[in-house]
Order: sequence, then structure tokens, then C-alpha cells
Amino acid sequence: MRFVWRSRLVVGVMGFTVGLAVGIGGTVWFMQWGLKTAKEFAVLHHITSEYEDAMQQYMFSNPSAGMYALDHYIRTVEFYKEQKLESLNKALSFDLAIAYARLGNLAEKAGQRETAAQAFSKALMFFQQTDQKITSVVELKRTIQHFDESYQKGLRKQQGAIKE
Repeated sequence: MRFVWRSRLVVGVMGFTVGLAVGIGGTVWFMQWGLKTAKEFAVLHHITSEYEDAMQQYMFSNPSAGMYALDHYIRTVEFYKEQKLESLNKALSFDLAIAYARLGNLAEKAGQRETAAQAFSKALMFFQQTDQKITSVVELKRTIQHFDESYQKGLRKQQGAIKE
């Protein structure tokens, strides 16, 4: 009888210990996942804020103000890309490709051909790190023109909704 009681006690303690270990391990994993997710959310929030500022300058200011804003945005995105956030890597590469292409457009408008060529080259380099396979400056400019038209259309719709 004592043997049965002791074996049940040992099995019960072992079960409790395994359950406790699984619970602690699950909690640690969940906390790490939660912290990673919170960090990525904060990064996306900051980048979105910077993007909106840069787009306002790009679309509605003179080329030098737009170039300054885009340069600041690019430095912000490059900083976060260096943080090696795996789940955001392609998205950050895509953002950098678009930003460099827009910087190239503005530099071209300002007559800064060398700066434009460097920006377009970087844009093409970053596009290679994404699922978008844009391989020429002509394709790049066409893509940016499409994105810019879509952005302006979205702004007009938003302004129309506000007036109503």
C-alpha cells in the first residue's frame, strides 16, 4: 500500500513539475514574441509617421525640401533595416527602393543628374531584395509615377470624404 501511495505521489510531482516547466517555457516564449511584435509595431508606427511627412514634402514642396525630407526618411528606414528585423526586411527594402526612386525624380527635377543617378541605382539595388523585379530606370520611373498617381487619388478621395 505504501508503495502505491509513494508511486502516485512521485507521478503527481513529476506531472506537476513537467506542467510547470511547460507553463514557464510557454510564458517565456510568449513574452519574447510579444516584445518582438511590440518592437515591430513601434518601428512601423515611426516609419509611417516619417513617410507621411516625407510624402507631403515630396508631393507639395519644392524639390530641395522634398529631397531633404526623403533623405531624412531614408536614413530612418536604413537605421531600422540595420536592426535586422527579419519579418520587416522585404518591406523595408521596398520602402527604401521607392524612397530612393522618388529622391532620384526630385534630384532630376533640380538638375542634379549625378545625385539622381546614384539614387536610381540604389533604388534598383533595393528592388532586387524584394519580390518586385524592376531592372531599369524606365521601369522604375513608371512604377513611381503609378504610385504617386495612386497616392494623389487617395488624397482626393480623402479630401472629398472630409468635405461631405
